[in-house]
Formats: sequence, C-alpha cells, structure tokens
Amino acid sequence: MRLARQWTNLFIQQAGLLGTGMAIDQGALEGGIRLAQVRRTKKLLIAVQAVIAVIAVIALTIMGGDLQLKPLYFDIGAFLYFLILMAFIIAVESLIFRLLEVRYAKTDSAKYYMLKITTRRSKWVIAISAIVLLLVLIPFALDIVTDSISESGHTSGAVSFFNRDALGLTSVESITVHGDKGAEVLIITENNYLDHAGDLEMLRHFSEAYASDLSSGAELPLPPAPFGKYYIVAEGGDVDYTLYRSVSSFFMGFVTVFSVLFIITHAAWILYTTPLRKYYAEGAIYR
Repeated sequence: MRLARQWTNLFIQQAGLLGTGMAIDQGALEGGIRLAQVRRTKKLLIAVQAVIAVIAVIALTIMGGDLQLKPLYFDIGAFLYFLILMAFIIAVESLIFRLLEVRYAKTDSAKYYMLKITTRRSKWVIAISAIVLLLVLIPFALDIVTDSISESGHTSGAVSFFNRDALGLTSVESITVHGDKGAEVLIITENNYLDHAGDLEMLRHFSEAYASDLSSGAELPLPPAPFGKYYIVAEGGDVDYTLYRSVSSFFMGFVTVFSVLFIITHAAWILYTTPLRKYYAEGAIYR
C-alpha cells in the first residue's frame, strides 16, 4: 500500500510539472485510492450479501415445504420478504457508503454531484414506496384487487378449486352460494372427497363448511389451511357459487412495513444531506 501511494504521488507530481495541459484521471480528481477502496468495498459487500440472501431464501423455501411441482406451488411470500429485507439493508449501506465517498472526494464539484444523484434516486424511492403504501392501505384499491381475483361458477354435482393461488399470495376466504329450494352444498378437501365420494352422510361429516337451505343464499367461510385442492359438492339442485379471494395478510403486512421504512430512511437522507448539498454547490464547477 505504501509503495502504491508513492507511485501515485510521483505520478501527480509529474503531471503537475507537465503543465495544465495534461489531464488527471477521474480517480485522482475525485479522491484517488481511498475513494476507489470505498467503492470497491461497497460493490463486494453488496454482491456477497445478494448471493447469500438468494441462497438462504431458496434453501429455507425448499426445507420448509413451500415448494412443490405437482401441482405447481411456490409460496413466494417468504421469498419476497427476505428479498425486500436485503434490498432495504443494501439501500441503507449504499447511503452510508455514499457519505464516505463524499468525504474522500477531493473537489466540491464531485461531492455535489454525488449528493445530487443520490438525492434524485431517494426521491424516486420515496415516490414508489408511497404509491405502494397507498395501494395497500386504501380500501377502494383492495376492493378492486379482490373483485378481480374472485371467480364464479355453476354446478349441480362437484367442482374442484385450489384454496391458494400458485404463488401463495391470495387465498379463498369465503364462498357464497345460491341454489334451488331444497338444494344443499358442502366444501370438502380432496382426500376426504375421494375417500367418501357417493356417501353423502360421510361427506357431510368431514366437510369444512355446509349449508342446507340455499333459497336465500349462504356464505361459507373457509378456514385457513395449507395449499390444497377442495371440492364444492352440490346435492338436490343447481348451485351458483363465487369464490372470494383475499391477499395474504403476511404479504400485506411486510409490504406496508418496508414501504414506511424506505420512505423514512430516504427522507432522513435528504434532510441530512440538503445542507451539505447547498454548501458544496457554492464551490461546484458543474451542477
């Protein structure tokens, strides 16, 4: 390291002796070796963290049984949680490293430009996080999502459905049914349906939900359960049904929390660096 510094100093001295016509490289202009070390450390740290995060999430997902191929199901909620968590950690580290870069930059122009670029990115992050937060918190937006992912149908026998989507982000919360007078309907898991098909009494016994009078309609809540196939079984008449799906509360929860954290972190960065940006702007050649 000492030898490298000597060579650097020698190079700068020679460049100065050759007059103002000889250009100095960008590294020397912005801070030289220390600045380069900060940037190299930042890139290495972020790369290592990203690789570790992806490997850990994949391993936890496979070991936790949240991945299956037939039928295809991958609970992406846990994956997104760790992914956003690592993105937040990397974002905070990037802001800290940016302050170190500003510290070791030699010119006011370089310092001002660094702060200006990062402030612009922070504003974009705040805007995107605020939009996501509004979409999560506004009931009207949630109603639009719920209506778009709900599904309706008609049966006079048995029809199957999955209680969760293939990514585990939505689940069937309740089922509304309407039918002829005297018709009855029940909701049952696939295993119990296949074991007791044709035996109405046993189907009723093992059903998750049941309604006997559908003339005025009924709403059947579906209890939370792991991913699986269920059957709507109608007896004694035609039945119209609607599956009402809702977005995962776990997904909604961590999206809300991280949106707030991103907004607070980047807003604090802007407030902290605004005086610095104004100070370095006075001596900056380019803006």
